[in-house]
Amino acid sequence: MRIRLLLRTDGALQSIPINYNYPLAAKIYHILSDSSPEYSTFLHDNGYLGADGKLRKLFTFSRLMIKPRPGLGRNCLVIKRQHTVELIVASPMQDDFIQHFVVGLFQQQAFTLAGNGMRGRLHVERVEVCETPEFKTKMTFRALSPIVLSTPEERAGRLVPHYLRPHERGLAEAVNNSLVKKYTTITGQPPQDAQINFEVDEDYVKRRGGAEKAMTLVRLREGRDDQTNVKGFLAPFTLSGSVELMRTAWHAGIGDKCSMGFGCVDVVT
Repeated sequence: MRIRLLLRTDGALQSIPINYNYPLAAKIYHILSDSSPEYSTFLHDNGYLGADGKLRKLFTFSRLMIKPRPGLGRNCLVIKRQHTVELIVASPMQDDFIQHFVVGLFQQQAFTLAGNGMRGRLHVERVEVCETPEFKTKMTFRALSPIVLSTPEERAGRLVPHYLRPHERGLAEAVNNSLVKKYTTITGQPPQDAQINFEVDEDYVKRRGGAEKAMTLVRLREGRDDQTNVKGFLAPFTLSGSVELMRTAWHAGIGDKCSMGFGCVDVVT
């Protein structure tokens, strides 16, 4: 299930950090906490245990979709009254995450996003429940936030993440494996059909100047000692095969770090 939020300023010019993923994720936990501090703590500190022994948060959110294009300041986005700001928040855990998020929204009617010396405030103007698509065995999607998948790579004697580019070997398999693990964590059992094919739109990648230029960099905890640089891509793509896994992608996101605002996707056709 997913919720669409329409946000606006209170009339005053607002500046929010360009790298707003981390403060936005923190705000979501604060909203959950207003409904249930116990659930918010459980999700933040642990999450849902999968059959593979890994904990998963099982939610994702989009980029802030701002129209018209916002102004740019130094390390910030400048948002005025005429701007509309849309945010999608999604999770397959309807009876706990979605319920607590909606209840928490009624307690907090504003989003304060602060980081790297910037601080902006957006008010919740409207909340909508998004209609669930009718999933078929082949569908085209667009990325609402960068899709992030990585493999460990040794550099200078230590393991660091290598972020997979569009068309890179192993990308489709990584998408498939990630969705199977999420599905199993959500339902407690493996999917009947565990195969899904992931194909990135080649024309989009060519228009961007190649796979490397199609990547986008996001800084988490920007300006802090524990800053992390994450790379992902926003290319449209096609999924074909398992409808169960396609539904999982829409509800829980594709790839890694979805709870930090990555991998949120939507159906095009």
